[in-house]
Amino acid sequence: MDVMLKNSTPMQHELEMVTFEELVPKDHLLRKIDAAADFEFIRSKVAHLYCADNGRPALDPAVMFKLLCIGYLFGMRSERQPMREVHPAQSSSAMSRSCGVRRSSSGAGRPTA
Repeated sequence: MDVMLKNSTPMQHELEMVTFEELVPKDHLLRKIDAAADFEFIRSKVAHLYCADNGRPALDPAVMFKLLCIGYLFGMRSERQPMREVHPAQSSSAMSRSCGVRRSSSGAGRPTA
């Protein structure tokens, strides 16, 4: 029997270990922004606006600010589009890496506004 005509095997689920460092090019714009800008100060600036013991957990304000900035830079017209982009099921690896969202998490969540 000719090797070219052999029956195909059924699709299998495969596990492949990769890191964001491997997926996102070294010269990507979001890597450059991460290296140049630190958004951690935002937490202390808005801490008084959040209640520590009431309501559902809020999206990290530094992540939300990053998502809005990224959305602006990439011409996204909706505030929800950057949120969808970092969701593990349909994520942009560069955006997820920049916002610190793990692929195994449930995504960035929805902001409470």
